[in-house]
Amino acid sequence: GPHMPEKLEAILIPDQGYHQVGPADLCTDMFVLSVTVAFPTKLEQLVPSTMKLSAEGSEFFFYYSLLGNDITSEPFHNLLSPDFEPERASVRIRSSKQILKAFLSQQPSLQIHLCCGNHSLGSTDVSLSALAGISTDLDNKAATVESAFILQPPKRVKQTLPALPTDLQPTLGVAVTLRREEVALQQSVGNKE
Repeated sequence: GPHMPEKLEAILIPDQGYHQVGPADLCTDMFVLSVTVAFPTKLEQLVPSTMKLSAEGSEFFFYYSLLGNDITSEPFHNLLSPDFEPERASVRIRSSKQILKAFLSQQPSLQIHLCCGNHSLGSTDVSLSALAGISTDLDNKAATVESAFILQPPKRVKQTLPALPTDLQPTLGVAVTLRREEVALQQSVGNKE
């Protein structure tokens, strides 16, 4: 068969609105890679006592980069009870099942940051290679990695903080889903995306 490149890359085809992974003649299927961020808890634990959490003007948001696309959540203002609706971002990828699994297994983890302005207060790493390991038959079903991930403060801050018991650790619910474009997500029947 055609020679596979050592390192697979996602190349944006701008006028088509998708990324291509792998040689064009092998990219026969369209996939959708989605990341949903939801249910942040205990975020106040990430704020160093030295930082003034002024009620005015502190905007918090989640940030990550998905295949080179910068994704920023809607900002929210209250860390104690974040008024945060689950948000999903999706990218379309033209590839084949085998190539896409190989590509995902090479990907670094998705780093999701809680930001205030241009500062990261904490981040969590979500494995994209775990998606590649799921043996789902993508023809009929989406592959999903879903969990509550612990947000860790930046290393320099972490040294100054006491270790937190598990129930006080700040967490973020993240679901990463890969599906064939034709395969509808059960949850979103009737919803236009």
